Amino acid sequence: MKFLAVINVLLWSVFLWLDKVWNDFQTEAVARKLGIYEGDWFGPLSYIRPKIMFLSYVATLALAVVILKSGKKEAKA
Repeated sequence: MKFLAVINVLLWSVFLWLDKVWNDFQTEAVARKLGIYEGDWFGPLSYIRPKIMFLSYVATLALAVVILKSGKKEAKA
């Protein structure tokens, strides 16, 4: 369970970092009038960001299930 918790924190940390890079890129592009963000743009961030978020969510759900199951086992003992 500790391993899953560490992986969960790492995945969320990577996602939050990618999200900051994503938002900074968009802010700078709009500020320099290089482009207007209209919802979609292509590149490595637009591909990797949702995948990291999904993996983080799955890891969080798995950790929650493990915690709930271990809590039930302890309550029965």
